[in-house]
Amino acid sequence: MNSAEIRSRWLNFFESGNSLGLKHTVVPSASLIADDPNLLLVNAGMVPFKPFFLGEVKPPFVRATSVQKCVRTLDIDEVGKTTRHASFFQMCGNFSFGDYFKEGAISLAWELLTRPISDGGYGFPEDRLWVTVYLDDDEAADIWHKKIGIPRERIQRRDMADNFWSMGVPGPCGPCSEIYYDRGPAYGAEGGPIADENRYLEVWNLVFMQNERGAGGGKARRGGHRQCAHEQAHRGVGSPTVEGAQALANAVKLAKMAQLLEVPVWGTEQNPFRLGANNAQLKALCQKTLEKMYFSAVPEGLGEWLRP
Repeated sequence: MNSAEIRSRWLNFFESGNSLGLKHTVVPSASLIADDPNLLLVNAGMVPFKPFFLGEVKPPFVRATSVQKCVRTLDIDEVGKTTRHASFFQMCGNFSFGDYFKEGAISLAWELLTRPISDGGYGFPEDRLWVTVYLDDDEAADIWHKKIGIPRERIQRRDMADNFWSMGVPGPCGPCSEIYYDRGPAYGAEGGPIADENRYLEVWNLVFMQNERGAGGGKARRGGHRQCAHEQAHRGVGSPTVEGAQALANAVKLAKMAQLLEVPVWGTEQNPFRLGANNAQLKALCQKTLEKMYFSAVPEGLGEWLRP
């Protein structure tokens, strides 16, 4: 299954194809340039919906779905080390504004993942899927076990570093529940995602945006949380085909773009496809890219590397 089919199955399912009858409005990808004073570029599918999350603007729909272009720099040091980290990618998302919450989000995710390919789903075998929840999120753990039927031994609890999500800047945030696919013993150790995230590959991140975070760098140093205007759930990090399996290819593309734009980028002997080690380099690359794309002719050859 290629990435175009993954996107189309996603949108069809949430627009009208799910058994819960929860129809979502399909919203086109917003510009990669973030309309936010705290962000240079969009880093998650929920960013264009931030005013709705905070109650600053009344949403024109109660449910939405999108495939959003994103650039992520928070984990840029991991690009090139693994097959599951990317810098530029498309993020499939489903969003609820005061409508369904944890139970609905979990049920929708499970249905799309495990529905047979012949019926429009992704065809993941149920017995190969594991889930994680935030440390004290008993509600999500109970939904996974009692409603979905995941055995308790395949539900693992993780702390803020792994199962609490935010944009990385002030805005909506909350505990999350992630779904992992077990690729088998050839890829690593037994024991679930807490034991080996190369064997157990994250394919879905359900973020329960029930809080708003304050200022401060990093998860441990940011300001306090307060209740969000609406309780929403959204799908976070992309599937392996969209984000994980193409991670190295995306790094190569950015490196090629840097060469065409004459921006210095280098790797290491251990990580030859890795971009420079600090966020300033990627920011410079992105700024240079935008300058070339919007204010002058695109260098010969760049167009082919920018295609999805």
